[in-house]
Formats: sequence, structure tokens, C-alpha cells
Amino acid sequence: MMATVDETCILLANETLELPENRVPVLPHVKIPSGPAEEIPSLLSSNSYNNLREKAEAHLIVDYFEDVQLDFSRKTREDVVSWLVDTGLSLSLGSHTIAMAVSCFDRFLAVRRIGKESVAEVAAACLWISTKLYDGVPPLSYLSLLTGSKDENIVSMEEAILRELQWQVSSVPAEEFVPFMRSRMSRLGFEVDDKILEMLLDVSLLSFDVVRRSACIVAAACVLLGSEIQYPEMNCSMRSKMFAEILDLDHSELIEVKTVLHASFQTFIIASRK
Repeated sequence: MMATVDETCILLANETLELPENRVPVLPHVKIPSGPAEEIPSLLSSNSYNNLREKAEAHLIVDYFEDVQLDFSRKTREDVVSWLVDTGLSLSLGSHTIAMAVSCFDRFLAVRRIGKESVAEVAAACLWISTKLYDGVPPLSYLSLLTGSKDENIVSMEEAILRELQWQVSSVPAEEFVPFMRSRMSRLGFEVDDKILEMLLDVSLLSFDVVRRSACIVAAACVLLGSEIQYPEMNCSMRSKMFAEILDLDHSELIEVKTVLHASFQTFIIASRK
């Protein structure tokens, strides 16, 4: 029997975790196609899927905490990502825009060491860049007000980021893979509820150990974990192996990312109850 999310609980790791009915998501929901499996378009052909994988793998993020950002912690990054999301929501930006801002932030920190005093300006500049690309011209004065920075400082940081990234700002977000992978999971007989999948995609942005992987593997981990949350009594090991084989993914890496995502999701749910 499939576990449902229509009630205010999610069965996760053999423990029922209640979700507050009026809780506002920490991150914006990615809009996932709904409806019966046969009505959900895969959107990608197999060739397009492979091409998109190559593009995603070209934007992998190195672990900059070890060699570059020696005074910058994972907790600080999580706080910055939360700020980017909250600010994006206040500006009614799309989930793609916010995801690109987070990607821009991570890729810049992977190549350029920054001081604590510059974190806010870097975050604001990344959101400024992403918004101009995907959501029109954002109010620079608003970002300056939020960060306590001057307009010209954010513009200067924008120029520095673009130079360091060699103007390669865009990257492939995990959400672009989701419809294709969801259709493949449905072929195995498992559907993934929109609400669960949206939450998993949201949470994936917060965890650096997740986002530094290929967007393809992140999307697959979200879909796989979503199916396991809904069908906990089924053979998860066999399902994950078949899913990895269908998508031509490394099974061990898929399980590794899913495990990290699972832990982050548990923390997210528990924190939302406080």
C-alpha cells in the first residue's frame, strides 16, 4: 500500500514526522507536472538526456571548504542559501532563478577566496546576476538595503564574479531532469507525489554535499528517495539498482547522494516542527 502525503505526516526512516499544516516552505517549490504517469511528458529524448547530462557534469563544484574558503563553513553557506531563497521569494522570483543564484555563488567561492565582510555582497551580486538573466532587471537598491551595501559595491562584485566565471553563469538545475526521471520511475511501477518531490528538490539546494554533485544524480536521488518514502514496504535495494541501470548512472553514487539527501530531509522536517 502506498503511503500518502494528503495528511500531515510523512513516513520517513520508520518514524512518522508531523508537518505543521501552515508551515511556509523554506525554499520555493519547483513546479512538477502532475497527473497520471502516462500524462506526464518525459520532455527529454534519450539523446537529449545524455546531452543534458554532459552539460550538467561540466558545471560540477569542487569542495572549496578544504582549499579555498578556509574561514567559510558549511553552516555559513546554508545561512547564505536561506537568505538567497528568502530574498528571492520576497521578489517573487522563479525557482530556476534562485537555483542559478545558488549555483553562481558556489562556483564563485570555488575559485575566489572571500572574507567574511564580503559574503553579503557576493550573495547579493549572484542574485542580481541570476535575476537579470531569468527574471528581468531586479531592484538593485533593494538588495543594497538588505545587505547594508552600496549599489556600486554590488555592481563591482558582479563584475568580479563574471570575470572569475568567465561569463559562464548558467548551469543545469536538477529540476530539468525530473520529468524524464519521473517517467522512468513510473515504468518501474512507482509514482512520486508532487509535494514530496518538491520538498526534496528544495532541500537539495541547502546541502553542499548534494549540490556539488551532477544535477542529474541529484534529480535521480530526489525521485528515488521520493518513491521510497511513498512505498517504504517495497524492495528499495532492487528498485534503486533497476533505476540506476535505466538511467545509466553509477548505483553506488546514487545511493550515496540519496543517503545524504535523506539525512538533510529528516533534519529539515524536524526543524520545521520547532
